[in-house]
Amino acid sequence: MKKLLLFFLVMTALVSYGWAQQVVSGTVKSAEDGVTLPGVAIVIVGTTQGTVSDGEGNYRLEVPAGARLKFSYVGYQSQEIDVGSQSVINISMVADVTQLSEIVVTALSVERDTKALGYAVSSVQGDKFTQARENNLANALEGRIAGVNV
Repeated sequence: MKKLLLFFLVMTALVSYGWAQQVVSGTVKSAEDGVTLPGVAIVIVGTTQGTVSDGEGNYRLEVPAGARLKFSYVGYQSQEIDVGSQSVINISMVADVTQLSEIVVTALSVERDTKALGYAVSSVQGDKFTQARENNLANALEGRIAGVNV
């Protein structure tokens, strides 16, 4: 009877250790200028569990022991970090300008490369918005692209 009770106690301890979770938090910043990055996706590698950094670049996530976190953000290189015994992980993300490319969104949100389209495409460069010095985007777009009513 004592051996059976001891066996259940040991098994309970092992199972609870296997399901042990730890809380990881931190801040995500840009490596170039140190500005915090809101909306960075933080995912536990191999699962669908994750979170997104808030407006100040802070995040908080409950992870299993021995987890690996993947940080990804548009225009920045993805990073993977082993959690280990760390409870605070601050990340500096490096810009990846080669990742961005020109995409045209056509009807029904279908994305196509500009060269793959069989018709003409109008575009507005970003510097055109700064030249106009308008207060909102709608006013800056007015009269820039044929057929677009703002």
